Order: sequence, then structure tokens, then C-alpha cells
Amino acid sequence: MLKEILKMNILGLDTSTEVCSVALKVGQKINKINIPTPREHTLKILPYIDKLLKQFNISISDLNLVCVGSGPGSFTGIRVALGVAKGIAFGLNIPVVSLSSLEVMSYSALKTHNSKYIFAAMDARMNQVYFSLFHKAKTTNNLESILDERVIDPHEALEFVLKYKSEAILVGNGWDAYEELHNNLTSIHNAEIFYPDAEDLINLGYISFLNGNYKSATELEALYIRNKIV
Repeated sequence: MLKEILKMNILGLDTSTEVCSVALKVGQKINKINIPTPREHTLKILPYIDKLLKQFNISISDLNLVCVGSGPGSFTGIRVALGVAKGIAFGLNIPVVSLSSLEVMSYSALKTHNSKYIFAAMDARMNQVYFSLFHKAKTTNNLESILDERVIDPHEALEFVLKYKSEAILVGNGWDAYEELHNNLTSIHNAEIFYPDAEDLINLGYISFLNGNYKSATELEALYIRNKIV
């Protein structure tokens, strides 16, 4: 059973930002494509998947698990990756792991930075940001959520960060999207992680899968947070 798990072929997809991020893990090796394709995710995602499959000389029917970014982010973009993930998982009858784009970016920062608190923010337009707070667990060093994903005004995000500024790190494009945040957080380290990376989506999703946190294709839902499309 353990050997079968280690040999899993896992596809990772995220189109919640302007970057189309696709990765494929075969055994212990991961290849990925991260390319900005604003408004072209629908046209690019399937060719990128096909390119990675060919690099490993496997077919789509060889996949065992799909990991997908469920948002928040661009409403249209989120639906692209979710639609593809749902179609593949349903057609092959394989499980899906869906993860927040904010969580994936925070996980990326966790690998390379020692800060205790990771603040994630993405521009939500309408003078708001998608926001969440994570920290590194003392016993396991794993990523744990302190504040669930939410949409808030920039001044609220600023207040949260300033409470923990000595141990904080920032991820996401939200910190540079509004002058109030950019000008008042120059002393806080920005990890310069602006989009979810499908390689880290796979790595984090694999952990979730091993912990039993996965879904069927029919259970897959988007994490829009806001119910108004902008």
C-alpha cells in the first residue's frame, strides 16, 4: 500500500490569478508550468496538461489524484481549473483535493522563511482584499490556520499585521494593491510570493490526501468568499 501511495501520479491546477499554474508529480519527480496568461486560462490549461503528460510519457488515464486551487481569486479563473479538475476526476473516478489559494501561498513561504505568522492577502478589487492568517505549528512545523479566509478592507488587514509585525511575513499581491497597505508595511518582510504555485499545491495536497482530506468530483466547490462578481 505504501509503495502504491509513493508512486502516485498527481496533477495540480491553479488558475485563480493571472498565472496559469500546472504541475505533474510522477513518483518523486515534479515538473511544472507557471505562465501569466490573463484571460486565456481556458485556452492554455489543457495544452499545458498535455505537455506535462508527454514529458513523463504517461496518459491522463494514469492519474491517481487531482489537486486544485479553489480560490479565492478571479471568479472566472477559479472556474477554469475547477471545471477541468472536476472533469478529469469524474471521468477517471479518482479523488480530488481542493485547497485555498491563500493557504498554498502561505505554504510556499513556510518552506523558505522562519517567521511565525504568515499573512496572506490578494486583491479582491472594490477596495478590499481576500485575507487569511496562518502560523507554523510548534510541534509539527506544519501550516495551521489562525484566521479563515475572508474579504476585508485594507485598514482591517493592516491592523491584523501590526499586532504581530515582529514575527510576520507577507504573501500575495494584496499588500501592494493599496497605498494604505504598501506605505505602512515597508518594515514587514514580503516573501514576494504573488500567486499559488501548482508544485506546492501538489505537495500540500498530498499531505491532505494522506490525512484523509479529499473529495469526489461531485463534491468539489469553489471558494469565492464574496458573492458578487467583479
